[in-house]
Amino acid sequence: LGNEALRAVGGNQSLAEALAAALPRPPLLGAPVVGLRRDDAGVAVTCDDGSEHRAARAICSLPLPPLRHVRFDPPLDRRKSEAIRVVPSMMITKMVFVPKRPFWEQDGLDPGMWTDGPAGIVRPLRQGDDAAEVTALMTWARGYSAQQLDLLGPRAAQERVMREIARLRPASAGLLEPVAYKSWQADPWAGGTWSVWAPGQPQAFLPALAEAEGRLHFCGEHTALSNRGMEGAMESGERAALEVLSAS
Repeated sequence: LGNEALRAVGGNQSLAEALAAALPRPPLLGAPVVGLRRDDAGVAVTCDDGSEHRAARAICSLPLPPLRHVRFDPPLDRRKSEAIRVVPSMMITKMVFVPKRPFWEQDGLDPGMWTDGPAGIVRPLRQGDDAAEVTALMTWARGYSAQQLDLLGPRAAQERVMREIARLRPASAGLLEPVAYKSWQADPWAGGTWSVWAPGQPQAFLPALAEAEGRLHFCGEHTALSNRGMEGAMESGERAALEVLSAS
């Protein structure tokens, strides 16, 4: 298939925004779901402001960590409930730095790196009109490295990562400007990134996580079979949509 990376004009977020704009009614934002009640007639969704929304069927796409804070009536299948409780999610803290000048031209090395320190993966971003121009560097710290950075706080964590990159690449010293910080595990609506299956968990939990319970259907990368991450989320979304269409 070749090695080609594609991105949407204006960033991949524009794809989700275009899908939302195509809906007959705009998405209801700023209303976290705290309860899901189902019966033979349909599903009722309760938000934290006390509002309730009913439909003949519903699709739940919440990641596993936020699902732990949703009240289900009646309770979910035992296997699904246990999976929500015990399957962990990958911890990732990302940072973006803009280089004041291309220091990699000075040391003759690739701008990207895979490290075993607090910088984690250093990935060059090419977001400008010139596809060959490196416009920023994004770092991915995973697992306990991400936790350690979060304990420092955003600014101190950015300084720590810049010092680490300068230690590995002295030519970069003083040339990185921090512009973004994102801890996925600290985000209450995510609680991490993709699911990290422990030995035996896929066999024990994956089929149950994808199964509909009455008129309530489930999707999300933790229910996908063929892909991980965003691709798995899209795969599972198609499956859940087809379930609803075939049941209507």
